[in-house]
Amino acid sequence: MSWSTDSCNQFWAFIAERHAMFRRRILRKEPPPWTQNPVMGRICLTNVYRELDRGTRYLIRKILPAWPQREARLWNVILYRWFNRISTYEILTPWHAPAAWDPKRALQALRRQMKSEAVFSGAYQFTTAGKKCDKVGLYVGWLDEIHKVLPDLWANLQKAPTMAEAHKVFRVLSGVGGFVAYELIIDACYPEGGGPLLPFTEDDWAHIGPGAMRGLALLWNGELPKPKMTLDLLRELQKDQAQAFLRAGVRLEGPPLTLRNVEHVCCEYSKYRRATEGGRSKRTYAPARANEDLSPWDDLPSRFRTSQGR
Repeated sequence: MSWSTDSCNQFWAFIAERHAMFRRRILRKEPPPWTQNPVMGRICLTNVYRELDRGTRYLIRKILPAWPQREARLWNVILYRWFNRISTYEILTPWHAPAAWDPKRALQALRRQMKSEAVFSGAYQFTTAGKKCDKVGLYVGWLDEIHKVLPDLWANLQKAPTMAEAHKVFRVLSGVGGFVAYELIIDACYPEGGGPLLPFTEDDWAHIGPGAMRGLALLWNGELPKPKMTLDLLRELQKDQAQAFLRAGVRLEGPPLTLRNVEHVCCEYSKYRRATEGGRSKRTYAPARANEDLSPWDDLPSRFRTSQGR
């Protein structure tokens, strides 16, 4: 088996255009449409770089710097991503400090909020093993379990010699699957707020979820690669990216993609391909309803502002 030339060229062109959409909207503040690609203009596709997503900008700008004590910062990363919704995290403000945690009062506040607004993000949720349940009660119960073992969790994460081992530490938490554990690890590696919680980078390792596997299959001549090959294939894509953009006849106006970025865009590419082939998209996008608040990107790092990204 080998790479599909046509699919790979489309993959790199997709990445370049998705980031160009971000630049047109956020940096140049152009009016919609931000792309002439009809599919990319109507379905929800997250940014090429995770750091640029609105929710992650909030984490980096508001949460991480507010908690210099590292165990408390870990708690707030978990608390925020548990619901992955800014408004829900702000509802939980009285319990941001670990010592103030009160699961009963937190649950009451969330139940009140559910009457008028969603408390869960549609982006990702924790696994309930297919069981119907009182989800908000279940989530708060899981949080309470974590709170009780927070010192041990932090100690075990500090001992993890690799990102893959740290991923296993998160996986033992109730309800946490591979995807969410990986998201928590990446959050713990951002340097804001007094240095990263974990000494790893986005290039160290990647958890390859089902969506990314589907994307890799499209690039790997339509067949799922063997599981033991997938990480090597991601690394090959990352290593070859400069030449790949040239072969595709496009230019990425941003910094080189990390291994985490490549894993992520494989997933987004699979969504895009499904939509181009007539498949249904879970989330559609309407520019007319786009959030007009662009302030989360006011202090964007220079590597994302320059046209070369270098």
